[in-house]
Amino acid sequence: MQTNTNVILEIEHLPPNSTSDLYGPVELSSSIKCAITAQAYFRANASENVRTMILSSWDDANYDTEPYAQFDIPVQSNQTVRTTYAVLPDPKYIKARVVNLDPNETADYVKVVVTYTEP
Repeated sequence: MQTNTNVILEIEHLPPNSTSDLYGPVELSSSIKCAITAQAYFRANASENVRTMILSSWDDANYDTEPYAQFDIPVQSNQTVRTTYAVLPDPKYIKARVVNLDPNETADYVKVVVTYTEP
């Protein structure tokens, strides 16, 4: 078995109430396991989470309009918070996008990492 790790999204500063572009792809067609790790640094006055959205595609051109998987990085002031979720590697391709739900504070050093295992 071979485990692969890809950083598919890395944003130094994500402004308040903003949504990133779609980043990736990672091809999962031969994968048997997949985990997605998302992290962000929350400033002192941060009050809302950063949402991670994973979108899938069968051809790396037509991505879903609704997330295949979605989870939040829970806000904790003055800290880097990291969260990992396992997802089924059923889609052929995935990409990531993040949303800063905070109306006033920028989220810093936002990153999404995909770790997947192939036979």
